[in-house]
Amino acid sequence: MKAMGFSLAMLLLFFASIKPLWAPVNKGWCRSQAAAAVAANLSFGDFATTDFGIVDVSSSGVRGSSGSIVLMGGTVSAAVFNLTGCANHVYSIVLPPTTPITAGTATMNITSWQSTPNGSGALDAAGAGTLSLGAFLNVNTGQVSGAYTGTFTVELVFQ
Repeated sequence: MKAMGFSLAMLLLFFASIKPLWAPVNKGWCRSQAAAAVAANLSFGDFATTDFGIVDVSSSGVRGSSGSIVLMGGTVSAAVFNLTGCANHVYSIVLPPTTPITAGTATMNITSWQSTPNGSGALDAAGAGTLSLGAFLNVNTGQVSGAYTGTFTVELVFQ
């Protein structure tokens, strides 16, 4: 009988930030109004694996998996940002590239970023909005157990 080993990986915190950028046609007074605050960090929760696979968290915070991933408990959430700025201000979203997360010397990559709104959005009449992000976590064969963390930056280009 072949013994099956499980590797347990856990992502505790995946810190996020937003970098506002400005199109050249902006009015100067509006630039000073834009801000973003992290309401929730991206978290993939706990899982086990015997081989490679993917854990995904949608921009609405729903978790799924493929490959040999067994989902367990833990905190699962999409990254959520509360946006403030000028009323009805339109922005486009520049998602991060492939992003590594680490636990000691072990690494996994975050890919396939998705956002709500998708691609662009607008603040409401009160100058408020919400941006949510999800992504895929690529789990390697023989992935080391641990609390993986990392950072990413999302760029908002205000029009």
